[in-house]
Amino acid sequence: MQVSSAYRFSFSYQGGPESVEVELKPFNDRALNRDLETLCAKVAQGQPRLPDGRRLLLGIQGTSLPRLDGQERAVA
Repeated sequence: MQVSSAYRFSFSYQGGPESVEVELKPFNDRALNRDLETLCAKVAQGQPRLPDGRRLLLGIQGTSLPRLDGQERAVA
C-alpha cells in the first residue's frame, strides 16, 4: 500500500516512556477510512519500534487504537 503525497494527514500524538501513540484524523470518505483502518492494522501487526525503543501505535481519531494480545497494558 502506498500513500500518495497528495494526502495531508491531520494527527495528534502522545508520547510516553513505553510508546508513542499517533491518532490520525479520519477522512470524509468511507473508502479512504477503510484504507486507513487497514494501514493501522498492518502497523499493529508489525509492532514497530522507534529508534529509542518505544513502540509506535497508530490509530484513527475517535476509535480505539488497534492492539494485539501481546500489546495489552499492565494496570498497576
